[in-house]
Amino acid sequence: MIFETERLEVRYLKLEDIEGYYKLQSDPLVLKYATGEVDTYEGVQQNLKEVIAKYTLPNNDFWIYAIEDKKKRIF
Repeated sequence: MIFETERLEVRYLKLEDIEGYYKLQSDPLVLKYATGEVDTYEGVQQNLKEVIAKYTLPNNDFWIYAIEDKKKRIF
């Protein structure tokens, strides 16, 4: 975990987050101001693995975190 509030937990992504991550990465409205391109499930899986691998790289300046509701445990 990176930090938490009374209701939320901010943490590093993990492979088990694939469903929520895919939901975001396959929504054109979510990506409208980012890449603008949705991806396949397999592409999102690969992207998630790459994001997770970057956490341990020295001088990494690209971070994506999970923000999770503590009570509902939704991504």
